[in-house]
Amino acid sequence: MNNLDPNQTDLTKAPLNAGVLSNARMPNQINPVEFNFYRDTGGKISKTSNLCESLFISNPADEVFLFITAHDDDPILGAGLMIQAARQEGIPVHILVTTDGSMGYERPGHNHRNLPAIRREETYAGYKLLGVDKEYIHFLDYPDANLAQHQGRRPLKLWEHFGRLPRAEGFTGLQNSYVHEIRKIKPTRAFLHTENDPHPDHKIVFREALWGLFVAAGKCWQELGAPLGYRPKMQEYFVYSEFSGEPTWQIESVDAAEVKIKAVEKFWSQGDIGGLTEARKRDGAFEWHKSLTFKEANRSQLKNLFES
Repeated sequence: MNNLDPNQTDLTKAPLNAGVLSNARMPNQINPVEFNFYRDTGGKISKTSNLCESLFISNPADEVFLFITAHDDDPILGAGLMIQAARQEGIPVHILVTTDGSMGYERPGHNHRNLPAIRREETYAGYKLLGVDKEYIHFLDYPDANLAQHQGRRPLKLWEHFGRLPRAEGFTGLQNSYVHEIRKIKPTRAFLHTENDPHPDHKIVFREALWGLFVAAGKCWQELGAPLGYRPKMQEYFVYSEFSGEPTWQIESVDAAEVKIKAVEKFWSQGDIGGLTEARKRDGAFEWHKSLTFKEANRSQLKNLFES
């Protein structure tokens, strides 16, 4: 894989036409709620009620947020406040769901065959409460709990052209799907659940999506869409386990936290929904996010280690 071309368009700046839907910049029609955003900048904590100020966003009209997730309910559980805050600012929020959720059955009468359709309707209902319409929710439908078999990118085999395997331009695999979707959506900021979460699907999605964001910015695989020409900013949130290192942001909102709980409760097919809601209630009115960056090698610093 070639690295990003250093001579291409500025990799830190997104185009003004990012986003793909005509009504994407309509603000959330739900009644506005109050937020507090706390940001740790090198040990100094700043507080503001303005999302854009906390994220260093100069113009929300230029922004598009993308949550790349293993399962449909993960961004609500870990980032429901962030989603509501973004929609309140009129920022489009896209949800890219990787798996079909077929292995999450826990109630009598449900199985891996009928659960994906049930969970899809739950997903639409839950995100609607947060201000995200169904047109902004994208399903890849990779088999739940089996993502290890779909890492990377490979050509479709002859018989697979007639199956339901996710594909784009004659290829399949998570990296293929992520690059294709990222180049269509053109996010300015991407959100991933932390690799520290113990769920194997979460770990795989984190790694594959991180590389997909890197590739989507550059010139490789152009049959999957025009290169972004910029690197989206990135953040991580947690569903189960805390981050490696300290969080960058704390978000506080009593009203938005209540809406988040109601959104979680829409996933009634999940037998442990009570446990999920109780865990969110224990969080109180708070949520945490961490800045995520591509850490490139500092070759000069490494050379200095061996100089006398």
